[in-house]
Amino acid sequence: HTRVLRIDVTGHDHPGLTHSLTAILARSDARILDVGQAVIHDSLALGMLVELTDEMKSSSLLTELLLKAHEIGVRIHFTAISSEEYDAWVQGQAKGRYIVSVLGPALNAAHLAAVSGVIAGVGLNIDRIDRLSGRTPLEADGAGRVCVELSASGDLSSEDEMRSALMALTREAETALAVGLHH
Repeated sequence: HTRVLRIDVTGHDHPGLTHSLTAILARSDARILDVGQAVIHDSLALGMLVELTDEMKSSSLLTELLLKAHEIGVRIHFTAISSEEYDAWVQGQAKGRYIVSVLGPALNAAHLAAVSGVIAGVGLNIDRIDRLSGRTPLEADGAGRVCVELSASGDLSSEDEMRSALMALTREAETALAVGLHH
């Protein structure tokens, strides 16, 4: 009764990797319901939700994807998602969405822990974290800028409470840390 297939791909990133896998899906006229990709120090994490038709179930699609993944040196994992699980996930996406931007000369674990603590403390879930600035060299002299964006979702009872907590972090930071909240 599976209508949705989650495809998780991990491994060493290189040009053309996403194309080689999605080209196989394209031959089956697959509809992609959701997709996300991140690369951290040449390590790829790619995830897709694909609508799984009866034709696709009886085809060699999964075998072709497995063979291609092996050929290009990545791991691929398939997870069947029921219609009920998918519908519940879609309904959960209707919650409020917020973006928290963090800007400073450096990003320390304490900064990320403090910001993520505020987000969790008001009942939101972090859905994605993106680095918006360039990569940080090891020999950074403190003159650079690091900017990350955290996308969060959930039912927020008081946006003012969250803004106040984030502003308090900005005042308490030992370095010039700026934190902002956007809808």
